[in-house]
Order: sequence, then C-alpha cells, then structure tokens
Amino acid sequence: MSIVHASVDEMIGEGGVAISWKGQKLKNREGPYRISLPTNARDEP
Repeated sequence: MSIVHASVDEMIGEGGVAISWKGQKLKNREGPYRISLPTNARDEP
C-alpha cells in the first residue's frame, strides 16, 4: 500500500485530486479518506 499512498500524496500535491472524510476537506492524507476530483476539475468537459 505504500506505493498507493505515495501516489495519492503526489496527486494531492499536484492538485489532481482532493481528499475528504465525512464531508470535511482534508489537506493531508491521515487516517481514512475519500478521493475525488477537485471542484474546478468537475466543471471541465
């Protein structure tokens, strides 16, 4: 799983994904989290 966590950390740093837990945005991956596209990416075709 460490390669998955490293990849998620990299995508967060590049702004490619956002993470949250129970509706609260997270800045860092710590504990459980959900991955989503950043809000601005959802508006792009």
